[in-house]
Amino acid sequence: MASRPGKYAHVTGKLPRYDAIEPERRDLVNSVKAAITAPLSDVELADFNRAAQIHNSLTQMDAYVQALLTIAKRLAVGKMHAAGFASSYADVRVLLDKIGDWKSSTQLLVDAYEELMLDAYEAEGVASMRLENGASVSTSQEPYGKVVDKEAFRLWCIANGYGGQLQLWPSSMNALAKERTLAGEAPPTGVEVFAKTIVRLNKA
Repeated sequence: MASRPGKYAHVTGKLPRYDAIEPERRDLVNSVKAAITAPLSDVELADFNRAAQIHNSLTQMDAYVQALLTIAKRLAVGKMHAAGFASSYADVRVLLDKIGDWKSSTQLLVDAYEELMLDAYEAEGVASMRLENGASVSTSQEPYGKVVDKEAFRLWCIANGYGGQLQLWPSSMNALAKERTLAGEAPPTGVEVFAKTIVRLNKA
């Protein structure tokens, strides 16, 4: 039985496909896709149960990370002073940065597999797939807006009654507040300025 067409099916077929990968990451994602689709070596062909290896390794890694975090909670034992807390903070930041590196590398894999999957779905004329473990991976399409000319969009919003909904991005508003405070000027109306403590770690 064919699946029912999605809510936006009658319009999305006429729209160009959205590229979710930022231009600066495109080469990286393409290189990972090339690595994924490269011919298998004899050793890789003999090693067929990779999914089970991942699940087993994750179980071991989770236990190890939990143990690591338990140790990290006690880094400042006997050093409950500024130098001790600063040293502990720096050590935990190393751990957090390493986890961030793993997340970044894994996100590249997710993005590469997603693109390969979507291309294959399109080529095979399917929108969903049930997996051997009972899970399923389904897709749907819907219109997605992206501002390509901020000034033109701003003027359109004002002309069409959306002026009251316009606001600066928080980062832009904060930059403006900083500039005015530095110059000895009052902040923009409706904005309060506070002293926020910024912590930076300069690695050795």
